[in-house]
Amino acid sequence: MRPGDDDALRYGVELLAGSHDPRTGISKEESTAYLGLSFEDLVDRLGESEARDRYARYGRHAFLQLGPMRRAIELWEPDVVVATTSPKSERAALRVAQEMGIPTVRIEDVLGLHPRIHPAFVPDVIADVVCVGSRIAATNVVAAGVPESHVRLTGNPSFDRLAALAPSAGVALRRQIGLDDEGSLVLFTAEEDEAPALRDLVAAIEAAVPRARIAVRRHPNFRHAEPDVYLGVPKARVTLLDEEPLDVVLSAADVVLSVSSTTAIEAILRGRPLIQLGPGTGIYDTALLSVDDLPLYRHGAALLATDTDSLGHAVKRALTDGPALPARARELFVPPGDSARRVADEIVAIARQA
Repeated sequence: MRPGDDDALRYGVELLAGSHDPRTGISKEESTAYLGLSFEDLVDRLGESEARDRYARYGRHAFLQLGPMRRAIELWEPDVVVATTSPKSERAALRVAQEMGIPTVRIEDVLGLHPRIHPAFVPDVIADVVCVGSRIAATNVVAAGVPESHVRLTGNPSFDRLAALAPSAGVALRRQIGLDDEGSLVLFTAEEDEAPALRDLVAAIEAAVPRARIAVRRHPNFRHAEPDVYLGVPKARVTLLDEEPLDVVLSAADVVLSVSSTTAIEAILRGRPLIQLGPGTGIYDTALLSVDDLPLYRHGAALLATDTDSLGHAVKRALTDGPALPARARELFVPPGDSARRVADEIVAIARQA
């Protein structure tokens, strides 16, 4: 913030109580600045009444910080603006840079779709270069209006670390949780604070694969419930793996269950068979999550369990025909390991053209 930001500071203090979570490690001062500048930008564009209505409905998803991003770009005068496809500051930065004639590079996070949780007013962004991690994403961004000549199949730098993992990365963890060589580890990556049908999910897997061990890994933002309350089943039947490194947990798993988390992509890049959980499984709130936010199953990169009855069959199939799914994923996704260099090359190339 800078001198003259009195209105933004006032807005930030007003919104702080309903939005700041100290568990994130973000300071109150940073949250105040973020909320205040973002809301002031909303007021400048929509008027205070509509800004308040939109914030009341969407919370921080109401923001598209065009004003603050213009201020930052004017201050730092970048040669290139690089951002992911997050719906607020990042998307605003790309849009402002385009308006100012500055070259832009967009790094597509997942499959190039407009997520349902993004309000309709969040604009699509067509950058000068769009870096994607899969053929699926390339097709989707072109269908959304990106010229094919702008698309680069680079892979996603955030997944490069997976290439450094040893084949034995998960062996110690499997032993630690008491899994012998004959057993199978089925990992569920949870995306909500509650898992109301977890008991049914566990029962379906146990019925189909009696020697399976079931583990749950919760998203870092959704670990508020005590483990016993969250699991709702005896610890002897389910292992909670919140604290272990994610890469090790994925390496230890034989099958991964997910809905639409980016962990699903990490799992298939790690060579693990993936099962996506459909709405009939009852494991999540369908108003918030959907397999069609990340429809890997539609491309043969995952199996779909439409309900708990089909889940056991899907787990058995994944364990039996496991190599077929990773093989399909390798056809669709850029393998991890060299994506950061590829993206960096695209940034340098477009900077030289400017």
